[in-house]
Amino acid sequence: TGTGTLLVNSDLNKYYGTTDVQEGTMHVTSEWMVQHNVNVTGGTLILDKANIANGANAKNQTNDGQQQIGSFNVTKGELVLTALSGEALDGAVNVSGNDSAFIFGEQDHNSLEAAKAIVGTKSGPNAYIGKTLKLSENGRLMLGNAAAVTAEGVAATPSVVLGEGANLFIAAGSAIVGNESQSFVANEGSSIYLDKARLGQKYQLTEGFGNVDESKANFATTNRLLGATLAKNEDGQLILGVERNDVQLDTIAPNTVNAALASGEGLGVERINALLDINSGLTTEQAASEINRIALMGTASAAQAMAVNGANLIADTLDQHGSVLAAYAHEKQGADLWIDLSGMTSKASRYQAGSTNYGYKSDIGGATVGADYAFGNGAALGGAVSFGKGSARGQGNGSGIKNDITYWGANVYGVWNTEYANVIGNVGYLQSKNKISHAGYKGKPDVKTFSVGVRVEKPLALNEVITVTPHVGARYLHVDMESFKAGGFKYSAEKANLFQVPFGVAFNGKANVASVDVKPFVDVQIAPALGDRKVKNKFALATGGASDSIDSRIANNAMYSAKVGVEATKGAHAFGLNYGIGSGDKGRVDQVLQAKYRYQF
Repeated sequence: TGTGTLLVNSDLNKYYGTTDVQEGTMHVTSEWMVQHNVNVTGGTLILDKANIANGANAKNQTNDGQQQIGSFNVTKGELVLTALSGEALDGAVNVSGNDSAFIFGEQDHNSLEAAKAIVGTKSGPNAYIGKTLKLSENGRLMLGNAAAVTAEGVAATPSVVLGEGANLFIAAGSAIVGNESQSFVANEGSSIYLDKARLGQKYQLTEGFGNVDESKANFATTNRLLGATLAKNEDGQLILGVERNDVQLDTIAPNTVNAALASGEGLGVERINALLDINSGLTTEQAASEINRIALMGTASAAQAMAVNGANLIADTLDQHGSVLAAYAHEKQGADLWIDLSGMTSKASRYQAGSTNYGYKSDIGGATVGADYAFGNGAALGGAVSFGKGSARGQGNGSGIKNDITYWGANVYGVWNTEYANVIGNVGYLQSKNKISHAGYKGKPDVKTFSVGVRVEKPLALNEVITVTPHVGARYLHVDMESFKAGGFKYSAEKANLFQVPFGVAFNGKANVASVDVKPFVDVQIAPALGDRKVKNKFALATGGASDSIDSRIANNAMYSAKVGVEATKGAHAFGLNYGIGSGDKGRVDQVLQAKYRYQF
């Protein structure tokens, strides 16, 4: 009794009698053969090397010469077994009172948790459970033949008593084992929960008892979506069947959830069932949100949307290089070399995936380097390579999902300026490498994008200074995202075919300042999109089975944009700088900043 810690390193094997821990902590580090009563009524007793099995036939000598097997009695405080050197826990295990705790290993307080070792009463008196008993997977609580322990408030003296308000958690595959002379009784208000239960399975909870009275207990599973149906086999033992209950889970992945309820293995199964566990601390709505977030890992990473954005950014760069809005023209025969530096931010707040919404924020930055040859008749042909990197972060229901992106691409382009119109065309390939992460799990899919585009524009001079240039274009994008696995799940997406028809009008002026030709411009545009603006993404357990198809958006119905910039040229050198902003439905906003330089040989 005290407020400090008593550290015991000596051999206690020869000690008979009673150990009482009322206050403070008693920490026994030596091997201790438990042959006597241990009472914890207010403090903490820690046994590091309890040799439990060797006490199987050891008995305490009483004054009248009778022999009595020792027991653990915890009525207030904590009794901790950090290691067992024997097979079983012999003697009674009496845990009662809301402040009591029998801790096996480093498990939760207020519980006796049996792991794969046999923990329980092998040949001693029987067990009274006053608060919580947890049997881990393959755990077995073994009972002997001695008289039952009488607990206060219990009218009879059965072999196993589940006290009023007590909880018994039994992992699938575990059981409480007795014999024909023993009874199992669950008192009113007690609950028996089956842990790690699987849909459509049956589990035996008791084994060998001569009498089982479960009439006052509530039977359930620890999974909020699974109910328990009680039955008895021909020997009168408790059997629980597992079926789907009527609890509704608002998730975009019902097939994958049901597959996890029925399956017994795999990381994905463990993650879903951990979220659905009644001890997870989550409400049903919160559990559904977390499952949706897992299902959205491939979608809210914006891998496909970023591929579309990147391909469009490069196509815009090529269009600007060949446009009449540039300060230079491809009229003089010869070659040129140019570079464009671009940065883009994009976000959407209300993209839809199945029955839920999500958003993303992204940024990419990179360079395009090109060279072409003008034939002197208004036509030019060239090629360009692009490379860069960026990131995307899921928002809303996609929060916590991150994507680091690197990309490279190659394009062939041509310009043909006639008396009727200026035509710019390009064919390109873009590959982006994605590193998607969520909750510590990672996937690395590539997205490959093939693109074809054309832009036709006609400059109309209003006067010697101002020119109006209406323009119309067409683009085709084929987007192919690889499947990937992460965190026990598999993610895949169908190939997308997207068509865009950008059209608009530009206004530019021209002036000569200090022998520098300057062309400021403003360009407004609308770009409707057709085809696969939404794609089907599939989500399933990595081990196979049923999957869920989630329709998710990769492009807006239309984008409205405006761009302002200035072009300047002097001799063989040309410079350009422009800023653009675009918006669309679903909370979509883009911003682009570009700077370029060209040298004509």
